[in-house]
Amino acid sequence: MMGILANASIAGSLPDIYNFNGHIKLPPALTPTGCTLRTRNVHNCAAEKFNKDITQDVGPPLEPLYGILQEEFEELVFSEPYCTEVGPLPLFLRKKIVWECLANAEKSEKDKAGKEKAGKSIRGSMVLGKPITRVPGQ
Repeated sequence: MMGILANASIAGSLPDIYNFNGHIKLPPALTPTGCTLRTRNVHNCAAEKFNKDITQDVGPPLEPLYGILQEEFEELVFSEPYCTEVGPLPLFLRKKIVWECLANAEKSEKDKAGKEKAGKSIRGSMVLGKPITRVPGQ
């Protein structure tokens, strides 16, 4: 049965038991076989825009996105020219790359700081520059 819209007093276009959560759930990723990374990125950008526009209202189901292989992702993270070569990159992939680059930079800074701390010797660090002289009888 259709719900009655409160402000218009007419029947709505969707049944009362319509599953809105199922409508906005992203379908499983497509397998990246037979397509180049650039082709998949173009498809993903178009699908991302379509999905963003379609979630504003009830309409056709969301389009699936292509997944990315781990080797391709690592290449994108470590090579900025490769990113521009296979671009445009969809927003979700750009965010993931930025987060991975930040995590790698933070990890390298921690490693560098750890090596600096480990490299300093504490031997002789407790030697006083001006030893205390005691005067007898005081």
